Amino acid sequence: MSLDGMLLRHLCSELREKIIGLRVNKVYQPAKHEINIVLGGSGSAYKLIISASAEASRISLTEQKVKNPETPPAFCMLLRKKLLSAKITEIEQKALERVLCIKLASRDETGKEVFYKLLVEIMGKHSNIILVNNEGKIIDAIKRITAEMSSKRTVVPGAEYFEPPSQEKLCILETGKDEIVNKIFSYDEEYTQKTFYSAGLSVLQGASGVVCDWLSEKIGCESNIKLSVINPFMKENLIKSLSELTEIVKNNKGLPCLITNKDGKKDISFLEIKNKACEIFGSFSELIDAYYYEKTEVNRKKSRMGALEKKIEHLILSRKKKISLQKEEIERCEGKEKFKLFGDLLTSNLYKIKRGMGSIDVENFFSPSSETIKIPLDKMLNGADNAQKYYKKYKKQGNAQKVLKIQIENAENDICYLENALDCLNRCESENEIREIGNELCEQGYIRLKAKAKLKLRSKSLNFIEFTSPSGYKVLVGRNCRQNERLTYKTAGRRDIWFHAKDVPGSHTVMFTNGNEAEDEDIVFAGEICAGHSGAKNSSNVAVDYTFIYNVKKPSNYRPGLAIYKDYKTIYVNPKNGS
Repeated sequence: MSLDGMLLRHLCSELREKIIGLRVNKVYQPAKHEINIVLGGSGSAYKLIISASAEASRISLTEQKVKNPETPPAFCMLLRKKLLSAKITEIEQKALERVLCIKLASRDETGKEVFYKLLVEIMGKHSNIILVNNEGKIIDAIKRITAEMSSKRTVVPGAEYFEPPSQEKLCILETGKDEIVNKIFSYDEEYTQKTFYSAGLSVLQGASGVVCDWLSEKIGCESNIKLSVINPFMKENLIKSLSELTEIVKNNKGLPCLITNKDGKKDISFLEIKNKACEIFGSFSELIDAYYYEKTEVNRKKSRMGALEKKIEHLILSRKKKISLQKEEIERCEGKEKFKLFGDLLTSNLYKIKRGMGSIDVENFFSPSSETIKIPLDKMLNGADNAQKYYKKYKKQGNAQKVLKIQIENAENDICYLENALDCLNRCESENEIREIGNELCEQGYIRLKAKAKLKLRSKSLNFIEFTSPSGYKVLVGRNCRQNERLTYKTAGRRDIWFHAKDVPGSHTVMFTNGNEAEDEDIVFAGEICAGHSGAKNSSNVAVDYTFIYNVKKPSNYRPGLAIYKDYKTIYVNPKNGS
């Protein structure tokens, strides 16, 4: 948990200084489990974000702009009814629990003063935002929890509010340091397997993994060290370090730090750790806002990308299955010549056929050996009609073969296009790029998007990815199939040089030489960029074809971004994404 109880205490102190005395001007609910409260008064204005989402539960002041739904959800309407013009009178935190209580004073319809509590529970997937009246009764919550959902605590309108169950951890502000150390080193059944990190998390209230890392650094060991090997000197250092930690937490002396681990993973804290990169922010709200905004954007991107990726993969798989079935059908149609033979032989032996016959043995004069073959007959038909029936089967299967071959070709074109779209999707760096691909697939009829989403997508147009070759030539790369189409067939000149990774999905890459002869180093550079924006970006010694634009054609039945080309050369390069 990034936003731990100790960090929350620092944030609580900061919020007290800034927003106590301000009034609620507006309330929005931009996401299912998130509310934004616009506060103002005394010449100050702030926007408070409160989120109860499992991945990014938090509270802080924010400057981020988000799109609000046209129709406010029910919980948002309730907060507007109860809290608009309400004044924030206090912000409290019990010990180092991850629960903040925002107290507000307002007036009802009769002008009588009423009091509310907005409880913000920041507990991962159990996070919640609960509005409570002055009698301790729940008015409503952003997440209602019924008795069927939880046997420990219900959160429904009209029920009495109870605090989340205590984890029986020790608060450093209320407990002696010797007692905390004794509990960390308690000799239970799991003692020999416990690490200092896990023991610290299980004993210290409001502590995160960063706090445990800070303590282990202070006592001179790794956080994953086993408790059984910690010596008395380290224990003495731990008592001193706990006292130092208490002083920092009690007096809110911590600094808003963004910590980056060696593996690139980021975390937030009020403590600096010497062996990790630490970036200091101007305030705890700025720290939390920046950290969770990035995290939320990444999660939103993954969610959008994952959903679109599944759709594309499903489309590819369905077409591959269809091609397999169609090829089997073509194989069955290969026997159509038999029906023509039967029709010809029946036509030559009409005088022998009488209605009611189930079959007839005739001489196959088309065969060198003139063997006799048995031909099944429809008893309800005469000889001529039986012959016509076989001719119709022959013609039907012949037509089916032609149609199936066209359908297979179209499906293969679809697969090629979808694989290119999937490759572009996997290289997307922003949510806008993902939206562009989704819009493109919608326009091509592969998926459906809501009308509002389509309009939003069209309003955003992304530029090509641009690089500069060693000789100064501009190199452009398409971000998606539609951009590939525009780059190759509309933007590039006839004598500009076109690149594409051989036999793998990838972006079109064009080097704008203005008709000048490109140096070998320019060709290699553009080839490396092209390979880096293809399905072979994680490979080495990638084959890249290149030719002049006038050698690149798009057949009329091809999807956007697909092309055929001739008179090309091939180079082998190692992929790269930048200049």
